[in-house]
Amino acid sequence: MKLLKIDGEHGKGGFFLNPKTPTKAGTSEPNYQSIETIGKQDVMDMLDFLLGAPVELDPYVEASLPNPVQAMIYKNLYDNLTGVLNSKTQILKEIDDQFSEAEKKYIEQTKK
Repeated sequence: MKLLKIDGEHGKGGFFLNPKTPTKAGTSEPNYQSIETIGKQDVMDMLDFLLGAPVELDPYVEASLPNPVQAMIYKNLYDNLTGVLNSKTQILKEIDDQFSEAEKKYIEQTKK
């Protein structure tokens, strides 16, 4: 699933896709929204999704986003999501280790 895209089709701009609402209601058309409208919950949904599924991100190319606000938001989001993707294996291992430790403590407590 492509979470970030730069599109010239509907007027140049940066767009995001919230994986919890991937299609427009009643259609199979992707529900891409302008990057300027992104909110905290959208980012959290994207992070949650990318840890569990393969994702695509159009690379940030400065010249392709003439609107400076879109360029700044898109670049920051792209850089941060790419950082998480590059650390995905390590992040998931840390989560598994913490879960395993909590599970061991729970098992020990239930034996008492």
